[in-house]
Amino acid sequence: MIQIMGLSIVKKFLCSILAGLLFLSGCSLIDSSNDDGGITLRLPENSGRSVTSEGSLAAEGVSYYVVRLRKDGEVEQEEKASPGSTITIDGLYPGEYTVAILGVDSDGIVQVYGRSTAVDVKPGDTSTAAVRLDFVDGMTLRIHLDFFDSTGEPEFFETDSTLFNITATGGGTSHIYTPSSWISVGMTAFNIFHSEYSDTCVPRTVKNFLEPGISYKFSVKASDTGWDKSYYGSSDCVIENGENVVQVNLR
Repeated sequence: MIQIMGLSIVKKFLCSILAGLLFLSGCSLIDSSNDDGGITLRLPENSGRSVTSEGSLAAEGVSYYVVRLRKDGEVEQEEKASPGSTITIDGLYPGEYTVAILGVDSDGIVQVYGRSTAVDVKPGDTSTAAVRLDFVDGMTLRIHLDFFDSTGEPEFFETDSTLFNITATGGGTSHIYTPSSWISVGMTAFNIFHSEYSDTCVPRTVKNFLEPGISYKFSVKASDTGWDKSYYGSSDCVIENGENVVQVNLR
């Protein structure tokens, strides 16, 4: 009888220890904030004061900034911030991130851009991002399209106005442009964005902006009334802060 009671006491003791361990384990699963980290950065003012320790920029025309956070090439978060403000993005899983900054004027046009090198986020710590900004008002992108038949032979035809559906995918974002243009001797060329001086160009807004240093895949579809088929093609291009030309062959 005494031995049985002793075993019962031992079992109750072990059960109470197990219950305590499960409770502590459950608490650690619920309260995981200590495992997260964050990134902080200060946005430049519009007076040409220091942007970061890496440089300065006179950004008098910037009305607001868009801060874009990436991890493993995918956009994790996007924040809008005022000039001169300091923002902190919390609740980030540990790892390497990059921070892109788009400076936008009162007309919604992107005027300045910069992207950080890898920022290491550690558990329970807040890292500081350093971003150097540059003017992008001189960026252009010109599309060259050539038409071929199913055997790879050039097709020579003309149209007055053909609709093009262009999707640029890269850096965790996707941008769609739908310009129309003539076709002469089976080819055409046109600017699709980053040139607000022409009515045929798409304005350089945040929605349309392609970031320098990022590789985009340009997928193009051409269609027209009366055509028996649509033409398709794609090409990759790393965008630069300057003149960019993308060549796409359509079949």
